[in-house]
Amino acid sequence: MERISVCRNIEFEAAHMLEGYNGGCGSLHGHSYKISMIISCPENVRKNNDFGFVLDFKELNKVLNDNVPDHMFMYNKNNGEDTVEGQIVKILKQNNLRLWAFNNTPSAENMVKELAENFQQVFDNLYPEKDIKVDELRLWETTNSHSIWKRG
Repeated sequence: MERISVCRNIEFEAAHMLEGYNGGCGSLHGHSYKISMIISCPENVRKNNDFGFVLDFKELNKVLNDNVPDHMFMYNKNNGEDTVEGQIVKILKQNNLRLWAFNNTPSAENMVKELAENFQQVFDNLYPEKDIKVDELRLWETTNSHSIWKRG
């Protein structure tokens, strides 16, 4: 079945650490992240709306911005309070500061996979009639380095 794709980019700021990593990323630090997401829908669905959109870019931008950890501390929710990361999370929670829990260490590779899966759930919930699929997500951690998730 033929599908039509669109791509949207956004940027956000966030902090993380890789608990136990012996290198710079083992310390608390932040990045200016960039996401590039490609979504698609079936051609027959796209042709049946008034303007031929896969999804209005304004709506796509809102979905992206509402579902990224902008200005948050990202952490592995499986790390206990006895870890440095766990102690940071405890202090941030006590002060009602913004957190984003990942199911694994928040490396770029783990983050891109989990973010892609989260976005797919959002599209499934908001636009079930459109059959929108997240086909590819790229997550830049720096201007020179990024991870890629592709639908398999």
